[in-house]
Amino acid sequence: MEIQKTAQQVFVIFRDDGRGLDRKGILQAAKAKGWLKKAEEEYEDNEVYAFLLRPGFTTKSSATMFSGRGVGLDVVNAAVSVLGGSIRIESKEYMGTTFFMEFPLIP
Repeated sequence: MEIQKTAQQVFVIFRDDGRGLDRKGILQAAKAKGWLKKAEEEYEDNEVYAFLLRPGFTTKSSATMFSGRGVGLDVVNAAVSVLGGSIRIESKEYMGTTFFMEFPLIP
């Protein structure tokens, strides 16, 4: 985790060096929910990864105690939004995923 502060903003960056996000699987799950508004190949990576922040989104076919219930990142995104912040996700296959959170500095 990395934290940076500017005069007006705080940036929190989380990185992992895992396999990266399954872009195709995310698009398939979004399509199954009827969320796609254009052809799959027209979606930029940031648009695809933004589906992860929506309530009820999951790529799992069944729920376990730890995953597949469609809660998690949407709760984080809601909390960040309440603070006036935003989340951006970048991922590279077999290189990992990075979450960028930006918040306004509250005096």
